[in-house]
Amino acid sequence: MKKGNIDYKSIIKFIKTPRGKAFLFFGFYLVFFFVLGVMFRTSAVNDSYDNEEIKKSNFPFLLGQIENNNYHFKYSYDFDGKVNAYEGDKFSKKELFSFKGLNYYRNDDIFLINNSNVWVKCDNPYYAYQFIDISSIKKMIKKATYISKTDYESGMKVYSYQVSTATLVKLVDNIDIDLDDKPNEIILKTDKDNNVNDIKFDLTSYFKYKKVSNIKAEIELLYTNFGEVKELNDPE
Repeated sequence: MKKGNIDYKSIIKFIKTPRGKAFLFFGFYLVFFFVLGVMFRTSAVNDSYDNEEIKKSNFPFLLGQIENNNYHFKYSYDFDGKVNAYEGDKFSKKELFSFKGLNYYRNDDIFLINNSNVWVKCDNPYYAYQFIDISSIKKMIKKATYISKTDYESGMKVYSYQVSTATLVKLVDNIDIDLDDKPNEIILKTDKDNNVNDIKFDLTSYFKYKKVSNIKAEIELLYTNFGEVKELNDPE
């Protein structure tokens, strides 16, 4: 064997011997368990981050993907059978979305509407914005009463909460009232990793009190394509 070269014939010959076979067998399992250990450690680190978020938020589910502000969204409103929806993309503080056939652009607190291919400033087009804003939603959930959790074979979990109209009026309108009515509901669905991707409100009691609806008032927030939205540029 020349210096600096590998004698593959000798290696193959050694592997065919009983000692070589044993060496190969134990070597394979050594590498296998090493790789497995690395995978478990990586998983444990990710789980620790998830558990830390759950511990910090006091919620049994994860809202981090929504709070990262990178996703496609569809916010549907059903008031007494009249359905409307906002749909678009969110990247950081920017949004590009449509509503009732019109296109809107948002950069933080500034909203623009596309009027005959000309972008002009407009008021916030979101109705009942507190039920879209994730920081406001978190406050509502913290004041709500936990009812149940349902686990599905797919890994999806569904968490159910109830919150009184008086509590919502205090949080949203900053008014104290004394009202004994049917509670409102907040339903949160998660993926198999316990990340929330669907929030549904049954706000019938609240919007009856507000004299906005008579029969039912529901808002559903659907989130998809987490982390896949490209940066949105300001309209020219």
